[in-house]
Amino acid sequence: MHVSEAVDAALERMQFGMQNPGKLHGITWGLRDLDERTGGLRQSQLVIVAGRPGMGKSALATAVARLMAEASHPVLFITLEMGAGEIASRAIADACFSARDRNPMTYTDFETGKISRNQGERAIEAGRRLKTLPIKFVQQGGLSMGQIAAKARKHKIDLERNGQKLDAVIIDHIGLVKATNRYAGNRVHEITEISGALKVLAKELDVAVIALSQLNRAVENRDDKRPHLSDLRDSGSIEQDADTVIFAYREAYYLDRATGKMHEDNPGQVDHRIDVENRLEIIIAKQRNGPTGTVNLFCDIACNAVRNEDGAA
Repeated sequence: MHVSEAVDAALERMQFGMQNPGKLHGITWGLRDLDERTGGLRQSQLVIVAGRPGMGKSALATAVARLMAEASHPVLFITLEMGAGEIASRAIADACFSARDRNPMTYTDFETGKISRNQGERAIEAGRRLKTLPIKFVQQGGLSMGQIAAKARKHKIDLERNGQKLDAVIIDHIGLVKATNRYAGNRVHEITEISGALKVLAKELDVAVIALSQLNRAVENRDDKRPHLSDLRDSGSIEQDADTVIFAYREAYYLDRATGKMHEDNPGQVDHRIDVENRLEIIIAKQRNGPTGTVNLFCDIACNAVRNEDGAA
């Protein structure tokens, strides 16, 4: 790209912002609170969503895939762990969720059929809407980055034949990507190779790549278990290659395990537990084109529902 083209692109983004205040130039997360802090997602961007087990990474990824697709952004969801049917169950439970519902349908109850007739009707309707969304699943374990890239290229070409453009690729998760034999046995170098390939994929296909990542166990040994960049598992290259690194953190998860149960003789502890029951902290630890900080979202983990902090979809 000649410098004149790069300047034209930069000025175009500026003019778009001036003429459309508050409107995103890129791809929406589908969550207003997150869009406001990050400016949405951008093509050629690598975003790492990291956290310890139980923090809501997969819930966030599933909700974001649905919300992006509802905003007409085609998504390729590569799941190396869960099956596509399980993700669909979570997406249906999420789509049915309402903060005003006193008895919301969990995705576990949905899968076992332990739901009311009304909930069943709502689930069927939600399923009908989901079937129309531009989401494609790849459900296969042990894929290498070469195989992931090949599948993403093919889907991009298929969409372009129909006049559409692939906007986002979601990968769940980095730790399950099969490494090449080049650095066999050296996990740090393997992850370095994988994270570099993720960034190359984002640039080559001009899409936003959202990759989920585990954190190392050092988090569990601290009093404050909110993660830091140094907690990224196996390699510092993830931090280096990523344009944005966000951590998912639910304090309620740790409160339940630290105390076992809330003690009635400590009302302050009980009140705090109630306050954070449905709070999902999105900690923006790195953002190449914006500020860091924390965005609080609403999350009902049993229903896989992620919303803006006020509970609005």
